[in-house]
Amino acid sequence: MRSFATALVLAPFLALPTALAADAPKDDASELSDYARTGQTKSCLRASDIDTTTVLNNHQVLLRTKFNEYYLGEMPSCPQLNRSLSLVYDATPNDLCTTTIVHLADFGTPAVQRGACAFASFEVLKKKPK
Repeated sequence: MRSFATALVLAPFLALPTALAADAPKDDASELSDYARTGQTKSCLRASDIDTTTVLNNHQVLLRTKFNEYYLGEMPSCPQLNRSLSLVYDATPNDLCTTTIVHLADFGTPAVQRGACAFASFEVLKKKPK
């Protein structure tokens, strides 16, 4: 009985490193070396202005507008995000916002839906001169 009680007391402390690792900062994608991060963020982008989206890794998406403006979309809680998936969202109000549910789709498989996530922010990026 005593070892069981000790296990119950220690269980929260054994889980602590795992919880802390989940909150640890994630590395930037190597493709971001061509851009300067400004620290300025937006909560919404006009969907009709977005020209391309490029999934960089499991938590970052590069968005380019038709005006050659660049944004880094951060999805901190989206482990299933990867480069082979498409982003699908309802832009009825013509905005992509941090409150918009973004569905992950793989159109090359019978089970198209691969999960859903949301952007935490859209950081303004400045393209570095070459």
